[in-house]
Amino acid sequence: ADFWAHLTPRTIGPETVNPEARAHGKGIGVVLAGRHARRSLPTETLARVVTASAEKYDPKRIFLLGSKNERAAGSALKRAMSAKLVDKVENLAGNTDWRGLLDALTGLDLVITPDTGTMHLAAHVGAPILALFLSSAWAWETGPYGLGHQVWQARIPCGPCNESDPCGHDLECLAPFGQGPFLRGLTGKEGGEPPNSLLGLYTEFDELGVRYTPFVGEDPHGEERNAGRALLARFLGAHLAQPPALERENRLAAKLFRDRDWMTRDRHAVSGLE
Repeated sequence: ADFWAHLTPRTIGPETVNPEARAHGKGIGVVLAGRHARRSLPTETLARVVTASAEKYDPKRIFLLGSKNERAAGSALKRAMSAKLVDKVENLAGNTDWRGLLDALTGLDLVITPDTGTMHLAAHVGAPILALFLSSAWAWETGPYGLGHQVWQARIPCGPCNESDPCGHDLECLAPFGQGPFLRGLTGKEGGEPPNSLLGLYTEFDELGVRYTPFVGEDPHGEERNAGRALLARFLGAHLAQPPALERENRLAAKLFRDRDWMTRDRHAVSGLE
C-alpha cells in the first residue's frame, strides 16, 4: 500500500505516476537476471518462457537486457532459443547506458523480468510487465506500479526468503516456472491451470494506490491485506468497500498505530484525501 506516500501534504493520483501499459509493436524485452542468482531463471527455463511469450505476441525483435556481466548469459539464452526466433534476438547486455536502456524499453510489447530495477523503468515508459517473482522477490513489496502489468508470484511456505541465506528447500520456488501448464498459459492457449505454487496477479488501483489482484490462484493472505488497506484508508480519510470486522480491525490497528495517531488535529488535511 502507498501508505507513506500519503504523508506528503499533497498527494497525486496513482494513475499519474506511470502511464497505463500497452503494447506498441517494437518487440519483447528480456531482463536476463535478477540482482541475485536465486532470483533468476536458469537459461533453459527462461528460453521456454520467452518462446511461449513469443508465440502469443509474435514480436518483431527480442532484446536481451542486462549488464556486461550478463552478456555471456545473453549469448547462452540466444543459443537456447528456437531456430525461428534466434534471428530476432539482439543481445544488448553490456551495451546500454542509462539512456540506452530507456530507449530500448520504450515501445516494447512486453518486458519479461525477474528484476525490479529495470522493471520499474519499463513501467515508467508504459511497457507491459511480465514479472516472474521467486526467492526474495515479493509482489506486494516491489511489484510493478501502474495498470496493465502481470506478476507470477511463487507461493510456497518458505517465501519470501532472505536470498543471502542458504536454501534448504532445493529452490522449490523455481520449479513451477518451467512446467507445461504455466508455459501454455503464456501462449494464450487453453491447456490446464498453472501449478498451485504459482499465483497470477494483475495490477489495479484503489484509493491507496496500486494493488495486486489474483487472476489465477488465491492469495492466502488476501483477506488480511484487504482489511489492512481498508484500515489505512480510513485513517487517511478515505474509505474502501467492505471494511474489516471489528476484531480484525482492532488487531491491525494495534500493530500499526499508537492511540495518539488518531488524535492528530490535521490528520485528514495532511493526507490530502479529505
